[in-house]
Amino acid sequence: MLFETRLLTFTVRDHWWRKYRVPWFVFNYIVACLYPLPMCLAVPDQKYAKEFIMKEISCVPDYIDFESVYVLTIDPTIPAWIFAVMLCILGIQMFVYTIGTGRLLSQQMNMSISKNTIKMQMNFQKALYLQVKSSMNQSYLTICRWQSQL
Repeated sequence: MLFETRLLTFTVRDHWWRKYRVPWFVFNYIVACLYPLPMCLAVPDQKYAKEFIMKEISCVPDYIDFESVYVLTIDPTIPAWIFAVMLCILGIQMFVYTIGTGRLLSQQMNMSISKNTIKMQMNFQKALYLQVKSSMNQSYLTICRWQSQL
């Protein structure tokens, strides 16, 4: 939503995106509500899951009250797939919004605006690219960590 708002600040009032943004937000909110559903439906029987984990991890420290532990999943592939799908959906959106914002900024720089405004917009674009790059790097490292555990 943050990236879309930044894009919207540079669009003109009669831009085509303004017609589609509300349905796009509705779609994103529905996806955000539904994406944890497969993981919730795949929660194992707690007694079986705790027995399975005790067999796999035999050295549980004494200070952990294992009876109060809630096991979300035994198989890490379900959360990994859900995360990968959401990463694709959000990553593509962030990339498109960043490219769109960059194109609109470059169009505005060709107009007759002050040097100070151009400098501020260039700094804005650098910050936007840095945010996208850091988000992608963090997601990539998370995926690499999960792959190493599978």
